Amino acid sequence: MKDLLHDRLIKKYYCEYKNIGSVPCPALGGEYVYFLKRGFRHLIWKGNKLRERKEQIIRFELIKYAPTILRSSSSFKDYNKNNIADKEVNFWSFTGKVGNDTVIVLVRQIRSGPKHFFSIMKRDR
Repeated sequence: MKDLLHDRLIKKYYCEYKNIGSVPCPALGGEYVYFLKRGFRHLIWKGNKLRERKEQIIRFELIKYAPTILRSSSSFKDYNKNNIADKEVNFWSFTGKVGNDTVIVLVRQIRSGPKHFFSIMKRDR
């Protein structure tokens, strides 16, 4: 029963997630950030390791703030370029306030592909 409820929760949040589609980001020169399936997968998995359910739910509940944070960001917090499996991968992080919490949104780009949502989390205090 617990698995069935969690599966329904994942489907509910995935439906909301995919309805976001894309949002323009001023900090990236107005380029769009796409909410692709791989970003949602990263909320459930970290590499090949399943995240704890509590962590998944926290991240699911934060998703609704990602579009606003990206649309309202005039600059990014951090930028990193890495080579992962012989692919150039770029990461940008954006921050926004949600109540008393600071929320971090990660955007990723593989090679010259589209910039896409990759993750969201609360900053540890």
